[in-house]
Amino acid sequence: CNEGEFIENIDYRLSQNKNELYKWHCNDSLTDLRPNNILKEVTKLKSYSLELGAKCHELFLPEKVEEIERTIVERSTELKTLAFPATITKIDPDAWNKIYSIKNLYFPKTPPIDISEITNAFALQLAHLKHFYVDAEALDTWKSKFPQSSPILNKIKGVPQDVTITNQEADKIIVTVRRLDNNTQYTLDNTQKNITVPRTTPIRIHIAPRDIYDLQKLVLNDEEQQSTIFQTFLLEDLNVTSRGETIKFQLKALQHEGGSIQLTTLDNQSLESTTEVLRGTKIRLQITVAPHYTFKYWTFNNAIFHCLDTVFEVRQHATFNAVFYRQKALVDLSEVDNKYRLTLKDEDGTVVPFDRLFVDDIVFLQ
Repeated sequence: CNEGEFIENIDYRLSQNKNELYKWHCNDSLTDLRPNNILKEVTKLKSYSLELGAKCHELFLPEKVEEIERTIVERSTELKTLAFPATITKIDPDAWNKIYSIKNLYFPKTPPIDISEITNAFALQLAHLKHFYVDAEALDTWKSKFPQSSPILNKIKGVPQDVTITNQEADKIIVTVRRLDNNTQYTLDNTQKNITVPRTTPIRIHIAPRDIYDLQKLVLNDEEQQSTIFQTFLLEDLNVTSRGETIKFQLKALQHEGGSIQLTTLDNQSLESTTEVLRGTKIRLQITVAPHYTFKYWTFNNAIFHCLDTVFEVRQHATFNAVFYRQKALVDLSEVDNKYRLTLKDEDGTVVPFDRLFVDDIVFLQ
């Protein structure tokens, strides 16, 4: 029907010839009406025909729309990116007067629309409009259409046919990219730092920190995001970086006269007894026992271990201590006449108490 009341639980309403859209509900974050078979013959969007939910941030209009009437939406929304079809010819000056949040516009190819139609339709949004996207191959044509005094001219940006996503911090973060149109997933890390996909492809980006890194923010083209997950239609090359902090931990190996603790990396680089290493680094710990001593155990932050050689992954600050001992010498003085006084001295002439006498000690008896 051409007119009639909105039927509850039905998301859309078209004219009988399917050329005019009277009602459509959009609530997905990325709403693409181009491939929708229901709307493939729509050439006109009627007033109040779009119901945009709070989650709808990016919207591509049906691919054959030619005309948009006034007040296309009933209430203000958080729409950020709005894309038109190549067939658009007329936009009412008050078509988008309820939406002040639009920051990006996209016009593919060179649609047969007068520049004044665009300028008048988005007069309210020009102050905070960030990008006016056009196809890169039509960039010069678009720039020639706008007068030099137009505030839109310096916002025009060409979108290449193939858009590149690059992980600029592969040593700190791992970037996962999923194409939402065909569910293909890519991982950008040290082995593959970038991918190329067609423009306007809907994608989801997710970043995860490596062990050495404390991730705080996802950053796309120097703009911080509120979450480590981001969805968008690709309209420009994306450089993925982050805000965060590289994590280091202090390792301290206590020294002992009965032996020593050596810390080395897996490529045999020796570390100082007190050093700092990145979180997730694998370290080899070896115990060396001094002559005449016996190894008992070593401790890691008060936990006890008995091996002499091990490899561990650094996940926290750590203090290592090894415990060694010497076998005491038992001296039997029962046969010594009590009128004698026996004194033991070491090589330097220092008196050695009997309770500090160990096996293999060299002492002098006086």
